[in-house]
Amino acid sequence: MVYRSLDEGKNAPTIQFGTMRRIRSHVSNFEHTCPGGVGGALVGDEGKVLAISKASTNSLWFRRFSIGCHRRMGDVWIPDRATTIEELKACFTILEKTGECTVKTSKDKSKLVWQPSC
Repeated sequence: MVYRSLDEGKNAPTIQFGTMRRIRSHVSNFEHTCPGGVGGALVGDEGKVLAISKASTNSLWFRRFSIGCHRRMGDVWIPDRATTIEELKACFTILEKTGECTVKTSKDKSKLVWQPSC
């Protein structure tokens, strides 16, 4: 995980914690497939199952390591921007030209109505 944290990111010089955290899932899944990776299982009411895992990624040390990495690396949240009306109209124009849909204006001319051509 430490080596992965040095990789180049899309929006920052290095990757974010959430990207690096995926390695933990990969290692856990691999350890669960190995003999002795999963211990006993307890079945509760309504069929809920609790499995006891022997994966190294579920240890107290690893949990503290992950919390420390998260504090040091942080997360940069870049939300998607909203689509503008002009972009939406351009999409409808392209779909209309290809014959995949028909775009009409509503009776009161306040809305565009999209209808698939099939």
